Parts: sequence; structure tokens; C-alpha cells
Amino acid sequence: MLSARKDCVHCHGGPKILIELFHNNGLDSIHADAGREDFTKQPGDKGRFRVPTLRNVALTAPYMHDGRFRDLTEVLNHYGGHIVESETLSSFLSKLVLTEEGKKDIISFLNTLTDKDFITDKRFSDPAL
Repeated sequence: MLSARKDCVHCHGGPKILIELFHNNGLDSIHADAGREDFTKQPGDKGRFRVPTLRNVALTAPYMHDGRFRDLTEVLNHYGGHIVESETLSSFLSKLVLTEEGKKDIISFLNTLTDKDFITDKRFSDPAL
């Protein structure tokens, strides 16, 4: 579990449970979507995307910039052994060593980040207002 905690904080640390950066988290070796490179025109930004907050993450499926993972277990499976090497892979990324129990613990923790008051507040129920 310490491995997951150490690695997750690179992107999801800080008071907002995110660090406002762009990372390549090893989804592809050849990027169909250039990500941040489309804006910066810098080759080092290929395949890098903004790191989302973990606040209410249990409610925001599907996951990743392209929605390829339908649940948090699939996300953890990616970080637990399916990170793909590429030239712009964020340097700190490494395979997380997670047991099935460890995955359940992380998902339980992520569920605690659901802000029930916010999601039930009628003032925020209609984005057109």
C-alpha cells in the first residue's frame, strides 16, 4: 500500500487532491490524441493530459481523457501493470504493486472523497442556470 500512496501523490497530492500539471500516464505508446502537444506544439507534451481532481471521482466514470476505463478497478489495473512506455511517459510512473485487498482499500478511500452535500445541493443541479 505504501507504494500506491507514494506514487499517487505525484499527480493527486495537495489540498485540491490534484497537482495542476499535465502527465502522460502510460496509456499508449502511439498517441491517437496528441493531448497537450496540440496546444503547446512541444513534442515533449505528446500524450500528456491534465490531471483531474479526485474529488467526487467515484461519480465521474468513465475514466481517462478518452473514457477507456469504465470503473476505478480498471484504472487501478492499468497502474498495476499496464503502463505503456513511450518517449513522453512521466518519469516518476512505475507499476504499482497492489493486491486485490489493496485495490479495494484504495477504492474505499476514493469513495470517501464524494462530497454528498455538494452533489445534492439544488443550486448546482442545473448547469444552465
